[in-house]
Amino acid sequence: MKRKQLTVGFKPDGTPIKKRFSAANDRDLDCKISDYFISMQGNQKEKIKFKDWGKKWIDTYKTSVSHSTRRGYQICLNSLNKSFGSQYLDELRPVDIMSYFTRHSGWSKSQINKTKITLNALYKTGIINGYAAVNPMDAVSTSGIGKKTLERRFYTLQDYNKIIDYSYNNSNGLCVFFILKTGVRRGELMGIVPVRDFNLSAGIITINKTISESGGHVLEKDGGKTKNAKRQIPIDAETVERLKLYENATEPLFIWNRNRSPENYIKMVYNPFFGDLKKVYPNIKRLTPHELRHTYGTLLYESGTDLKTLSKIMGHGSIQITADIYVHESTDAIKKAIKYPKRVTSIK
Repeated sequence: MKRKQLTVGFKPDGTPIKKRFSAANDRDLDCKISDYFISMQGNQKEKIKFKDWGKKWIDTYKTSVSHSTRRGYQICLNSLNKSFGSQYLDELRPVDIMSYFTRHSGWSKSQINKTKITLNALYKTGIINGYAAVNPMDAVSTSGIGKKTLERRFYTLQDYNKIIDYSYNNSNGLCVFFILKTGVRRGELMGIVPVRDFNLSAGIITINKTISESGGHVLEKDGGKTKNAKRQIPIDAETVERLKLYENATEPLFIWNRNRSPENYIKMVYNPFFGDLKKVYPNIKRLTPHELRHTYGTLLYESGTDLKTLSKIMGHGSIQITADIYVHESTDAIKKAIKYPKRVTSIK
């Protein structure tokens, strides 16, 4: 006997409504679930097209997220609208969504998961608002679909040292130096106020605020991306020395105009710095700001920093995230981690 429990709706307070299905085999179980979904259509209060609900959803429920997060949702919606935009929200079946994912099997697993998150959120809120009776995503599996995400890039210690040295001679160098020396995220970088966040005598920088952008508006919030984003980061003697000039500043340290947005940072500081660096070191690739953060974490891990400590410094949501990112990150690290068994041979 095959069994499956699905969320088939939500109570007014948001509590999920569960329903169990059972059948003699997988095929009969899938048919029973499909029949249920078909029978439930029409129980919603009002019809709305997929593309219209997508726009209403992102404009209503995603107004306070960062610019990059909102853009990620919009990318998912744009693709989904090409296949489902003209259909009513309650018309989609699990098989339709499975076919969609199968057609996009060349996507990375990361993009597949982002699309699943988007669809689940669309239907959960759609059910609460009476636009759908059930969530077809409850019967959708993407196991085996999507390509493994490419290995994260980071600078070698040699290139890291060259960039650090060059940062002293470039007017935009302090920002790049700061990320490479602390591993902060872009939004955290822009939230730094020295008089509040620096304790140079103790060799500590505290992350208190994060700057994000949403709908053209720059937002400041306590903490940051994860529950552990508000944290203390130990810094080395070189960083302490370089920051002494700024420790009493009462305004944000990394501000380029009144609009401290992540996008302005890229255009006005990051790109010019790496454009200048390319003239001196043409073989050093330009990595993204997040890859600078990743370089910091990778070099700390390869230098012997344990995962628990590294997780706290990076502000990850859990130590498992840190392990997934940094354990066996490179081929060389894999080779070093392997412990071959000792073989005793009787061959003479």
